[in-house]
Amino acid sequence: MGISLPPGALELARVRFPNKTVFSDTCPHQVAILREQTRERIAASDLTGALQSCRAVLRIDPNDTAAKVGSIKVLAETGQIRAARQQFELLAQDRFSSAPAIATARGILADASWKRGERRIALQLLQILQSQPLGEDSMRMLEVKTLAIEAGGAQNNLIRDLLLERAGQKPDPAFSVYLARELRNHRSDGLPHYLEARQLYFANHYRETAELLAVARLLGLPTKRLNTEAHRLEAVSRFAAGDLNESARLWTILSKSSDLGLVVEANDWLERIAVTRAHP
Repeated sequence: MGISLPPGALELARVRFPNKTVFSDTCPHQVAILREQTRERIAASDLTGALQSCRAVLRIDPNDTAAKVGSIKVLAETGQIRAARQQFELLAQDRFSSAPAIATARGILADASWKRGERRIALQLLQILQSQPLGEDSMRMLEVKTLAIEAGGAQNNLIRDLLLERAGQKPDPAFSVYLARELRNHRSDGLPHYLEARQLYFANHYRETAELLAVARLLGLPTKRLNTEAHRLEAVSRFAAGDLNESARLWTILSKSSDLGLVVEANDWLERIAVTRAHP
C-alpha cells in the first residue's frame, strides 16, 4: 500500500538527506567543524570570517550546497549584492543543486533586496518562491513578507524590521513586541496581534499568547494559512496555560480539517488532553 506525499516532499527529503556515503572522498568531520565555525562566526557578526569558513568547505567539497548557500547569505549581508547574485546564478545552473537549496538562496536575495529598498525586485523573487517546495513555516513567512512589501509605507518598514536579521541577528524580543504593537496603527485586521503573539509564545507567556490569538482570529487574518496557524497555536497555548476545555474545543475543530497532517496532530493533542484530565 503506497503513501501519497505532499508536493515538494521528495525535494525536501533530498536536501535534508543528501546522497553521500561514508566512502565519499570528502572529510565529513572537518566539514562539520567548518560548518559549526560558520554558524558561530555569523552569530558573532564576523561575516568576513564566516565567508572564509564557507570557502574552506568548498575547497574540500566543491559540491557542498550548504556552503554555497552560506556564501550567498554572507555576501548579501555584507552588501556585496552583485557577487551574491552571481553566486546564486551558478547555484541555480548547477545540476547538483536541489530545489529547496535554490529556494533558500532566492529567499536570501529577496531579503537583501528588501533591506536595500528594492521592493519590486524583492517582490518578484518572493512571487517565484510561492511555487517552490517550502515547508509551512516558510510559506507563512513568505505570505507576511509579501503582504508587507505590497502595502509599502510604514507597514513595509515595521514588518521588515520585525522579520529580517541584521548582521545575522534578529531584533530583541522587547523591540519585536514594540514593532508589532506599532503595526496596529496601520492595520485593522488581526495580523499585528498574531505577530505579537508569536513573540510572547516563544517567551513562554502562553495565556497572553492565547488571548492575543483569539483577538487576531476575531479580527480576521489576511490568509487561510495564517488563520489556521493562529488557531493551532492558540490551541497549544490554551493547553500550556491549563485551559484544557478551550484547548480541546479548538483541537476538535482542527480535527475536522482537510489537512491530514493537521488532523493527526489534533487527534494526538485530544488524546493528550484526555490523559491529562484522567491523571492531572
